[in-house]
Amino acid sequence: MKLSPELETLEKVFQKHGLFSLLVGGGARTYLATGSLAEDIDLEIRSKTNSTHDDYLSRLDKAFTEAAKTLALHLEPLAFSVMRLRGKNFEVECAPARRDQYNEDSKSFGHKDFIAYLLPTPTDEEAFLRRDFTVNALGVELTSGRIADPFQGQQDLAKKILRTKNPDFKKDPLRFLRAFRFATTLDLTMDQELESELKNMDLSRLEMDFYFREAFKKGGGGRFLQKTFEFLHKEKIEVHLSVDSWFFLKNLSKDSSLQTPEKFWGELALFHGKELAPFLETNGIKSLEKALGLKKKDLLALVKFSEYFLNWEMTDLEALKNLDFKKFQLDPRLRELDLLLQNCHRLNFEEMLSSNSQKLQLLQRLRDLSEFLKNFKMDYALFADDLKLRSARKLHTALQSLS
Repeated sequence: MKLSPELETLEKVFQKHGLFSLLVGGGARTYLATGSLAEDIDLEIRSKTNSTHDDYLSRLDKAFTEAAKTLALHLEPLAFSVMRLRGKNFEVECAPARRDQYNEDSKSFGHKDFIAYLLPTPTDEEAFLRRDFTVNALGVELTSGRIADPFQGQQDLAKKILRTKNPDFKKDPLRFLRAFRFATTLDLTMDQELESELKNMDLSRLEMDFYFREAFKKGGGGRFLQKTFEFLHKEKIEVHLSVDSWFFLKNLSKDSSLQTPEKFWGELALFHGKELAPFLETNGIKSLEKALGLKKKDLLALVKFSEYFLNWEMTDLEALKNLDFKKFQLDPRLRELDLLLQNCHRLNFEEMLSSNSQKLQLLQRLRDLSEFLKNFKMDYALFADDLKLRSARKLHTALQSLS
């Protein structure tokens, strides 16, 4: 395996401290499929010799400290003894091998309701049994190139099957969402046992934030949410209170390829404006800002753009074009037109409006007008200083000049 200089140095430091690492998860899948290293790298660190728990942790700490100093990386401790090493052009997450133990008496579980026991020198089966899916239970040793595939994950990838070997799979509600994300982004079909597990999972503590967070990892987007809510609706699965109002997502286009929060929100604004209304109040907007990573003004601008755009026709543009300036500047549609022009370039609305030729024509005309205005020069000295009047005069002239 050809390693980057940073990864090669990191592995030498691990070896020096009696440790070795395996490329795991998505990084292992990418390497096995392409022979190249992905940008997103996760390593599992094991001991080369039998070791006590304390000795293993001590050697890990020394190795991380030395690696950070040698490579000028920032150390960021995460949960369950995972360490993120981050620099300007290099980032890697390193996790010790472990076994997760759940409280057998508990009837409801959250995402992290388990105790992690470190495994210094595990077999591949022992180390990977905790992983959610067989296609994630893959590893490649950095030094030897040995492939660790105890549960036939490569075979499942070839057959396009998503399945699990984890006996505690349904105790982590986040795995429900991960199943749909993997099925969506890797184009996999869930096997019957996995579907049965999903139908019987307790999702009562899984808030809507988790759904959005999972949706925009690795490009799941609208398709992920559509499939997830379609399944929730079909199986009548009980969900957290914050999720109840989002069941309309099952009606998203099944061909949706909207993989960013802004494109996803743009589609909702165009086709599900009524369902969005309750979320546009103060508390709802704050929640959406956090969940989607978009600013309030952007969320509201796209909703307002869609509201006006859906109510406008080419005839509205023609009517404004034929008005004299006195009537033009008093027309209520002028304010709406200004907002339409500000936002018509914002997203690739064509993919959302592909079947509506009239709206596509209107969109193109708005974009033509917007471009014309950007390049349009005029002498304002003849007009009043009022900025709104200037803007109206400029827009009126542009409309009449645009064929």
